[in-house]
Amino acid sequence: MRRIAIAAFISGIWITNAIAQGDGPDYFRITGLQKADNVNVRSKPDEDAKIVGKIPKNADGIKNLGCNRGGLTQKQWDKASAAKKKAALRKAWCEVEYESVKGWVLSRFLAEGTSPAAPQQPETPAAQAAPTPQAAVPPMQGVVPSFDCAKAEKNAEKLVCADAGLAAVDREVARLYALAADALNATPGFEQLLDTQRKWLGQRNTCFDRDCVAELYVSRVHQLRMGYADARKPNDKSISFGPLLARCEGVPVPIALSFVNAEPGYAYVGWTDRFLVLPQVPSGSGTRYEGSFATLATKGEDARIKLPEMAAEAACKLMPGG
Repeated sequence: MRRIAIAAFISGIWITNAIAQGDGPDYFRITGLQKADNVNVRSKPDEDAKIVGKIPKNADGIKNLGCNRGGLTQKQWDKASAAKKKAALRKAWCEVEYESVKGWVLSRFLAEGTSPAAPQQPETPAAQAAPTPQAAVPPMQGVVPSFDCAKAEKNAEKLVCADAGLAAVDREVARLYALAADALNATPGFEQLLDTQRKWLGQRNTCFDRDCVAELYVSRVHQLRMGYADARKPNDKSISFGPLLARCEGVPVPIALSFVNAEPGYAYVGWTDRFLVLPQVPSGSGTRYEGSFATLATKGEDARIKLPEMAAEAACKLMPGG
């Protein structure tokens, strides 16, 4: 807990004798909401700034990154009356971090919270015990995922920080999500995007091995590119492309494809209500992906695909879509 001098808690509003960058409790909880179901998180401490996320009501374990004094300087604060301090604090902002959301929240919606508890692992029989989480490892040189590896807590995060290929795919997911979020800011679709991203992060954080992490990242790349046109805009920072549609001889349904050019590369292959993520393998001609009793080989607009239920590869034509 950082040093703080608590003056009072009035109607759930966090009040201190001196609010400055870095002061206050380590963690907040949401308070003071009436009809709203969540609190807007903005890119800057300004009510007209862009909404970058939302925090649900009754949320706890919201990390405090520092607060301002509602427009008062330290000298003005020291001389202000209790009433003036209270009025200023209703306009104060705190920079916070909660799950995948980082930005500024009005302090009147924040009260002292508790540190998020580590999730309990379910008991499993000895013969089927879950793999031991990977110990903390220093980031590999040159690996720069979208988050701070020094603060990595989940096993999945540690795997990403220790693997250049996974770090590259993590950056791509973050880039695609930012493009979609910017386009949907303050629209009804933003809530759905935020919800799916939060659920995806929850799934990712259950992974204990590299294959699980890679599968979830590549499938998220496909979901974002498939669902949001702004995520598909040409960009020199992109390492993904798609979705494409493969129409194959003897296969009654089209097959959706997306690709990630990491190390190794990956292909997302989706059909009916199923999907596979296949890693790239060496190929003498074209590009080839293999795994889980499935193969995909591409060369220009042609492809050959074998799904697990197929006896042999089928000839396919690739086209835009998905």
